[in-house]
Amino acid sequence: MKNGKRNPDKTRERILQAALHDFAAHGYSGARVERIRQRARTNARMIYHYFGDKSRLYVAVLEHVIG
Repeated sequence: MKNGKRNPDKTRERILQAALHDFAAHGYSGARVERIRQRARTNARMIYHYFGDKSRLYVAVLEHVIG
């Protein structure tokens, strides 16, 4: 956080994009929350805060892609 302010929308979007990449590359069973966390530059707690668990994150990614 360069300006010291959190932006929940940007954090959520970074997580979604990172998850999209990992699910596309590895499938549901091969995707890892740790890789998603690293790519999104956040902590696992934020992933669980926004999405609950891996399966709900997967559904959110699908909904995001479908529109």
